[in-house]
Amino acid sequence: MKRSRQYLITILLFAAHVAYAQDILPELKPADFPDGKITRTEYFDGRSLWGYIDGGADIYMEYGFVKALVQEIQLHQHQFKIEIYQMKDEEAAFGIYSVSIHKCSGMDSLTKFSCLSPYQLQMANGRFYTSIINNNGTLEEQVISQQIARKIINKSNEKSFHLPLLFMDKVFIPYRKDLKFFRGKLGIQNGFPQLQDLFEEMENYALYFLPVDIEEGSIHIAQIQFLTESDKNLFYNKLKIVPQKKTSYWQTTDRGIIRGVKELTPLKINYIESNLKPDKFKPYLKIIQ
Repeated sequence: MKRSRQYLITILLFAAHVAYAQDILPELKPADFPDGKITRTEYFDGRSLWGYIDGGADIYMEYGFVKALVQEIQLHQHQFKIEIYQMKDEEAAFGIYSVSIHKCSGMDSLTKFSCLSPYQLQMANGRFYTSIINNNGTLEEQVISQQIARKIINKSNEKSFHLPLLFMDKVFIPYRKDLKFFRGKLGIQNGFPQLQDLFEEMENYALYFLPVDIEEGSIHIAQIQFLTESDKNLFYNKLKIVPQKKTSYWQTTDRGIIRGVKELTPLKINYIESNLKPDKFKPYLKIIQ
């Protein structure tokens, strides 16, 4: 009996080790930068993340946090801090990325979703959200940050993430860098707080949101996945929209704001709101329908 128990424990430990090895973060090694020095390598899980980013961990948990890797590198007399957050799925990683980027000097071509600014490079690559920070914001440091990012990408084996077809329309190309993905209140507070009132009483939803500003006014486009029928109906009530039979699109106008809803499934909708005049609004309406 004792030998059988020891054998079972060995098998379980081996299985756990194999599972971890298959799901490891893309850790940088000394061989990746022979002329540099890795001065810190530290992992964080759901319990220890609060100790690392006290007050900032909640939003990662809201999206679906798995674990994080923090490394610091000295390279060519420069210091770099690398944070890699593994999220539960590709949408979560894109969501964290979308509410974290601000004032990108360029959308880098490393991945489909990457943002370069003088002091920071950020990217979403499969389930990983990565931030690379330098101290001085020089052009040399930006170039090295890109080199570090390529090493991380090459160590990853991630699936390519695809946006909903709604946002792939060519009319949205100039604005797609502003697309956000929310999975709760903290995401909305960080990404577009003007939406809070519409979702204040809901706990579980997934929301893609794109603000479009043009000379004649603004358009807000969203695709929303509700968890329950009651949440969807609550949303309709806030919009003062009354669904009608024989159609799947409903529209209302209130104080010059046009709001429209197109039901895709019983719990998934496209939503549009705009202060444009009706003739300017029609091309965008066709897209969500």
